[in-house]
Amino acid sequence: MMRHKLFHTTILGIFLSFVLWKSNVENLQLKEHILFQQKELEDKNKELEHLATHDSLTGLINRRFFEEKALQEILRIKRYGEGSCLFLLLDIDNFKCINDKYGHPAGDKVLQSVASILKTQLREIDIVSRIGGEEFAIILVNLDAKAGEIVAEALRNSIEKEIITIDGQEINITVSIGITFIDNSIDSYEEVYAYADKALYVAKAKGKNQIDIELKQ
Repeated sequence: MMRHKLFHTTILGIFLSFVLWKSNVENLQLKEHILFQQKELEDKNKELEHLATHDSLTGLINRRFFEEKALQEILRIKRYGEGSCLFLLLDIDNFKCINDKYGHPAGDKVLQSVASILKTQLREIDIVSRIGGEEFAIILVNLDAKAGEIVAEALRNSIEKEIITIDGQEINITVSIGITFIDNSIDSYEEVYAYADKALYVAKAKGKNQIDIELKQ
């Protein structure tokens, strides 16, 4: 009788141990599944955020996100009372002719090539964007007008030397660049953009493939 009872107790113990083990395994699997779903959700949110803030063709930040960052710099400079940024507008010369002559895929490759040069030659702290069409905007952080002019000329020169090959045909491109200085007298993004845009217009009018500077008086 005692042996019989001991046998049943042993069997019950083994069964309970099995149930407990199975429950622990299922709980562990459930936790792993939840963690996997959380990671998937985080990755998806990051992907959506990137799509919302970046240009899909060039990988640069888009106009809306650039304007937010530019405003942050303007507010920072006004708060500390010192100018430390250069604002550049860069426009690819005769871009419509490139699209018309070689097709839009060629135009896309030109845009990607320019974006690659900008990303390669500028610093990580600089803010670079494709703000639409063939126009790029750049904020050179902690640089004065003289240093900014040197950087802009180096970019212009590098792009002029770039040779893009499309279906065996070589395409040479140039850019015009308008520059202005962001100091504590600048009150808005629209204001700084207007000065840079005016400088860009002058650079185009003078024959393209050059830079011009327009400073607030």
